Amino acid sequence: MRNTSNYILKKLVKNIFFIPLLLWLSYKSNLMWTNIIMYNYSFNAFFNVLSEITFYISIYTILVSYYYISKYKEDLIIIENNTFNLFLGISLGIFKFFLMSCIIPIIYIFIYTIKMKSLSIIDIFHFCYMIFFEWIIPFLALSFFISYICIYVNSKFWKKIYIIILLFISSTTILQLIWINSQLGINKFINELIKSLNIYNDFAYSRYSEVFGRIISLNYLLDKIIIIITILFVITCAYINKLSQPKLKKLISFFIFIFIFLSLNILNANLVDYEKNESNYNITDSIKNIEIIDYDMNINLKNGFKNEVILNIRNKKNDNDNIDLILDNEFNIYEVYVDGKKAAYSHKNDILSIRLDEELLENEKIKVGINYKGNIYTTDIFGNYRYIANYKNIMLPMDTLAWYPKVLSDNKISFELQINSYNKVYSNLNHIKDNIYTGKANDISLYSSSTYNESKNIYSDILVVAPKNIDINYILESALKESKFDSELIKKEKKEVKEKIKDKSIKKIIFGRTYLSFIEKDGRSYKYNDDTLIIDIY
Repeated sequence: MRNTSNYILKKLVKNIFFIPLLLWLSYKSNLMWTNIIMYNYSFNAFFNVLSEITFYISIYTILVSYYYISKYKEDLIIIENNTFNLFLGISLGIFKFFLMSCIIPIIYIFIYTIKMKSLSIIDIFHFCYMIFFEWIIPFLALSFFISYICIYVNSKFWKKIYIIILLFISSTTILQLIWINSQLGINKFINELIKSLNIYNDFAYSRYSEVFGRIISLNYLLDKIIIIITILFVITCAYINKLSQPKLKKLISFFIFIFIFLSLNILNANLVDYEKNESNYNITDSIKNIEIIDYDMNINLKNGFKNEVILNIRNKKNDNDNIDLILDNEFNIYEVYVDGKKAAYSHKNDILSIRLDEELLENEKIKVGINYKGNIYTTDIFGNYRYIANYKNIMLPMDTLAWYPKVLSDNKISFELQINSYNKVYSNLNHIKDNIYTGKANDISLYSSSTYNESKNIYSDILVVAPKNIDINYILESALKESKFDSELIKKEKKEVKEKIKDKSIKKIIFGRTYLSFIEKDGRSYKYNDDTLIIDIY
């Protein structure tokens, strides 16, 4: 097996296109370095960008391996007459070549590490599992796929078809464009099926974020488990060839594999949600009939997202026999109370409708209690984290996901939140003590991450919350810099924000995500509410 792997490795390295490949990898690595160094991004952000060059290594390896194995198959059989060992030897040789091809990006990673001067334990942890999940596992998968096609598929026609399919599924760009441009967004299962084919650059679940790094979510792990199970299936099929009745055993293995593959994709479809903001919610007339005076929330993030919320509500319309609130369908409601008594309710199309025993008079007030739980893990179509809420990471921008029952009002509402979170939470509300947050606002923004650092050195008396190692000044200046494409309204607004920073009217600057709607964005990469400015950062 060792002789076979060394033979394949020598053939791949001596190919006339190997040196041009290394030169191309060096050029791409340097180009990515130039782009990433400009923003002084973290070590793992640079590694994440470099991961994209695995695409070029894959294309080269698939084509060259197919050529040499087909051309020298008889020589390989002489070296190793046991077909299964031959399969393993070729796989090992291809995998060694993958690792050798990564020398250039690894050198850049090493230099960048020295430049960063210090790496935290979290950085090292993220790096280790990114290397394993995003380089080693995909490389192993392709190594076994190529070897199996070249050894066990006898028809030249089908060999070429399978190689084309392999090129296709290892092409991040093609799959990403198909997914983004498909009209299948409503069907989560189909989306998961398309995404699970993508073995590189996890736009599917966890594009690297400067705010969170990588989140080890169940979605991310399931995506990788699917690849590992596929590898085991290919090895099993290769091993079965030397047993009696191989066709029957292969057929049984195939159905078992398809069952597991589809089951994991169904599970993933139920765990991930796609981007939503307030423009996605239908505002009914009944929602406009009430006014929320204040909120009292108890948010527990130890096991998923759980919220116990009490609202004081004033009725604005006479003879109102039900209350409608916006609450995203991703949440499961298990208790609703009206003035201390259990109430009947329905939750459809993101509208929570509470039926009242008696009609409310105009200006009459009631107290409503709602207990619900769910999973907040939302990405956009490019794999960027949108809304996250777990014990260690929170990103819930205002005017986006309806993660608490609301009515979308321009009036300021009193909030009191108790948040059980591992890391400190930052908000447009005031942090009173421990995990208590209070204040008046139209809506709430919540952010929390182990990467966040507090600073008051840059702007005295203004609390700046940002991921470590980023260039705060550069990003802030870029966000507030006037552009010739800005409307007069945006130019005026940017000047106003600068003045608020200068005169200390803004008390907090948080670097997170705002997820402005297309209309809101209009040249903005920030959002501010009263004394809090939120700067968009990936």
